Amino acid sequence: MLANNIDLSAYDSWTPIGKNRNLPFYGTFDGNGYVVSNLKIVFNKKYDLGVGLFGNAGLGSEIKNLGMINPFIHSESGWVGSIAGSCFKVTNCYSIGGSVTTTCYDAGGLTGVLGNNSESKPGYIGYSYSTTNAISMGSQAGGLAAYATKDSVIEYSFAIGDVVVTDKGGEINPLTAGCIAGGIMANAQDGCLIRNCAALGNVSGKDYIGMIAGNETNSIYTVENCIYNLADSLNAPCYSPNAILNNVVGVNLSSSFVLQIGIHSQKSSQLEFSIPDLNLSSLEYSVTSGVEVESTLDAIDKFLEKLWQDSSALGAIENRLESALEEISAAYDNLVSTQSTIRDA
Repeated sequence: MLANNIDLSAYDSWTPIGKNRNLPFYGTFDGNGYVVSNLKIVFNKKYDLGVGLFGNAGLGSEIKNLGMINPFIHSESGWVGSIAGSCFKVTNCYSIGGSVTTTCYDAGGLTGVLGNNSESKPGYIGYSYSTTNAISMGSQAGGLAAYATKDSVIEYSFAIGDVVVTDKGGEINPLTAGCIAGGIMANAQDGCLIRNCAALGNVSGKDYIGMIAGNETNSIYTVENCIYNLADSLNAPCYSPNAILNNVVGVNLSSSFVLQIGIHSQKSSQLEFSIPDLNLSSLEYSVTSGVEVESTLDAIDKFLEKLWQDSSALGAIENRLESALEEISAAYDNLVSTQSTIRDA
């Protein structure tokens, strides 16, 4: 359990806790609401899978209540994430700013691999988010996780960082057939569930791309009550044609809307609004400019304050729409009554 915020800027290259699959971390790590900032890892040892604050977290492990600020990871091995290279359970965690990059495969904003494929053990991410960019020069990158084993669950979480998969000399995952990218998860296996999530970052790649989940196979998994960024790409929310989609909505974050709410052509009978600008770039600048943790937390507080203000603005729009609906309903009733009077005359 953490008792304070930790700044790792003094370390040129952090050695992951549970640095390989033969020496994993077991147990529960509770960040207690504190943050680890300026994690830096430059990892050149190929095939030693698992790179992050935690390299490999073993069966039944959980990492919770932890924040990562401005992580920078560049690895020649696979399974790369800001919090863990591989992990079973991530709860109430976040990663802000920075980037995780692999020249191999499986880069995730929070964890590279979720669950344990060899033992068919599912993983879980809940109540967490990432604005960290996930980049793979080989195959598979996801906003929160790159690869999730069968029956894994990601819920009540969101990803805003860019997800990029290229084939610039990197190594392709031997279990996949090409470059796979997803706004939440790159490669979702059968039975996976993504629910109550938002994938609002930019997603780009060459082969199998989904704004929420990728997949080069026809995996059967479920996505429900989710939104995704529609403005940046024409890609579908999920690449797999067998994905089960329930209440999945694309949102154009740059769009403005004009609704006719009255009978006249004047602006008084129209309601114009746009989705509020969350100013994520300014938040990321505060995080990535090397400021102290206290200043970064202050930036987050200001961001949350603006979020509440924008929420209030949307609430005002909702109230006006409800009022307009009542007026239109009353006008309709009056029109029907007038028509009835004319017919009876």
